[in-house]
Parts: sequence; structure tokens; C-alpha cells
Amino acid sequence: MKRALIVIAATVVGAFAAGWVSAQGTRGAALTGQDYAEIEHLVAQYYQALDFEDRDMFESVWTEDAVYRIDGMGQPVEGRDTIVQRTVGRWEARPPEHERRHLQNNLVVTPTPDGATSRVYWVSFEVSYSPPKPALSGHYDDVLVRTADGWRFKERVLVIDESLRDGVFGSVW
Repeated sequence: MKRALIVIAATVVGAFAAGWVSAQGTRGAALTGQDYAEIEHLVAQYYQALDFEDRDMFESVWTEDAVYRIDGMGQPVEGRDTIVQRTVGRWEARPPEHERRHLQNNLVVTPTPDGATSRVYWVSFEVSYSPPKPALSGHYDDVLVRTADGWRFKERVLVIDESLRDGVFGSVW
């Protein structure tokens, strides 16, 4: 009888332990403080590349097979080269007096088995005016992967706040 209780207890403990270990694997590998800092830097590089029209920096934040889309608007743009070409085309079409600066905040990074996901809020300001005026706001939902060159965006989804969406990107993107 005592032996049967030990076998049952060992089976229950083993099942619990296996379930716990399995559940830990679904959360993804732990990220280090360095990972969080590099991801925050990646997000900042993205915005500075946009604001200062820095093609090399903009190109460097994407994986080769990256996907970019604007939530609820058109088809995704696939591939780093295509994303870069479209963005540079928007820069070239923009009037010289049109300057924006992006502010980001509330970056939340979550580990996944393949890297991480993140969400970050942003607001852009038209700085060609005095005083500058708010232009757009929203958030990005990201899929991030660690590459040999550091963290990169594998997927980036732009979500523009609903009250600002109408007519903003339809004819431009």
C-alpha cells in the first residue's frame, strides 16, 4: 500500500513538473537587459531614420523577408527592399517644408519562442509650423527577431488612431 502511494505521488509530481516545464517553453526564451536595450534602440532608429530620411539606417532595421502593413488599409508590403523603396518614394514626394518628428513611448516587449513581440505608442508632430502641431498618433505591433546583426523587425503593423485614419495614407502608400 505504501509503495502504491509513493508511485501515485511520484506520477502526480512528475505530471505537474512536465506541465510546468512545457508551459515555460510557450512563453519564449528569457530576454536579457541587453536585449531590451537593443530593441529599444531599434525602435528609436526606425523613427530617426524616418524623421531624417536616412535610407541606410531605415534599411538596417528590417530583416530581408520583412513585412510591413497598415492595419485595415491595403495589402502588406513584403520584403525589405520593397519597404525601403516605398518609403524613400514617399520622402521624395514630400514637399521640402514638410518635416515631422516622432515621439514614442510605452514600449512593451514580450519574449516569444522565435524572438519577441512589441507594441509601442507614437505621435508625430509637424515641425515645419511654429509652434509645431500634432499630426498623427497610433501604435505599432511588431514581430522582432535576433539576427547575426542584432534585433530586426520581421513584421511591423502600423495602427493609426481611428479618428485620424481617413484620407491619411490611402493615396500615399
